Amino acid sequence: MSKKKGTKKRKTKKELEEEVKELQDRLLRTMAEIDNIIKRYEKEKKEIVEYANFELISKLVEVVDNFERALNSNADYESFRKGIDIIYKQFVNILQNEGLKQIDALNKEFDPYWHEAIDYEEREDVPPNINVEEFQKGYIFKSKVIRPSKVKVSKEVRRNE
Repeated sequence: MSKKKGTKKRKTKKELEEEVKELQDRLLRTMAEIDNIIKRYEKEKKEIVEYANFELISKLVEVVDNFERALNSNADYESFRKGIDIIYKQFVNILQNEGLKQIDALNKEFDPYWHEAIDYEEREDVPPNINVEEFQKGYIFKSKVIRPSKVKVSKEVRRNE
């Protein structure tokens, strides 16, 4: 009997065992490589979280330096006040550049998401549900409220009849 052309030669047991061994070895190396990638990723992720505020802190150190200079100066009150005002503006500018925004509350319609009503006042000169006084500024970081504005809200005047 003759073999048909194009048929594959059957592998011997030894050849199959070597192929299995080679595949197992490749599998182990691939698994080790994946394990190393995961460990590297976890290490990088930890560093990112640990140093996430590095840039911000670097900028704030300059503000601290300016406060120290102001506190160590022998300037008169007016010059000292101007210096503190400049430092305050520098500080606020850094925070704004990082994504901090002040909530605009005064003379706006009360919204419980942005405002916290801590007092009410009957007012004839203002429609009801308008913030007529701001006791404490509110802030948003990017799109999340850090602290709502604490406000006094107008309410309708009750008439005794």
